[in-house]
Amino acid sequence: MILDLNQEKCCYILGFFWADCYFGLSSRGLYNFSFEIKTDDFLNIWNYLENIGFKKYKTRKRKNSKSSQSLIRSARQKEIQFFKKYNFDKKNDGCTLYFDLKDEMKPFFIKGFLDGDGSISLDKNNGFRVGFNGPKNQNWNFLENFCNKNNIKFAIYRKDRIAKHETHKKQIHGYSVFEFTNIENRLKMCDILDLNIGLFRKIEIYKKYKKNRDETNIQKNILKERRLNYKLEIVSKGIKKDFNQKFVTYSSVKIDKKYKYLGTFKTLDEALEAQKM
Repeated sequence: MILDLNQEKCCYILGFFWADCYFGLSSRGLYNFSFEIKTDDFLNIWNYLENIGFKKYKTRKRKNSKSSQSLIRSARQKEIQFFKKYNFDKKNDGCTLYFDLKDEMKPFFIKGFLDGDGSISLDKNNGFRVGFNGPKNQNWNFLENFCNKNNIKFAIYRKDRIAKHETHKKQIHGYSVFEFTNIENRLKMCDILDLNIGLFRKIEIYKKYKKNRDETNIQKNILKERRLNYKLEIVSKGIKKDFNQKFVTYSSVKIDKKYKYLGTFKTLDEALEAQKM
């Protein structure tokens, strides 16, 4: 495995590893590292894995699973020692690798982590959500540092829930969530992580939401400008259009020291004539 912390793709993959890699003992009793995700996602990042030295992978479909999974494994001690040095096998102790990366490489590491353990979604009311999930004792030190450096406000929640699956019923599982406090902070985080690297299905949700939001804001500004011009027209002519009836009527006032209501007329000419009287 060739790990170059000055390469964007390598930092991205290490962020993905931080989210989804596991350590255990092989059948030979060797301590090994494994990384397994959905095959569709795996194939999209396979060239990144090839770049750091992986030559082959396995694909399997678990019982009762709708989709297949692909995985890589390594028992080479040089790589194992690298991961252990940076707490990849003890994530509750915090991610120390992040702090050894150059500032310009850190967004790529976070993007990899987003593609692994993050989520970007729209709820049924078109609410835009961005967050990261982990075990209850997850150490979020690197994400906290990243957000503080970029002036992004966040909140961390730690909760327990009872498992719903039949095989684990009544078991309590703890989890933690790292979220952003409002829409502006969510958009700011996504702006930074909108990098031309890795998986795109999550970041595409952000792009779609932002495009719709921008178009909505443009329409609002156009409507606001029209209303402003309409108000100026009312003040200059002393006439107001009423659209809440079956036909258009005109309420006429005389602009003097005080407004004087003159009545409602069916035509603009009648309203203007009333002002002259």
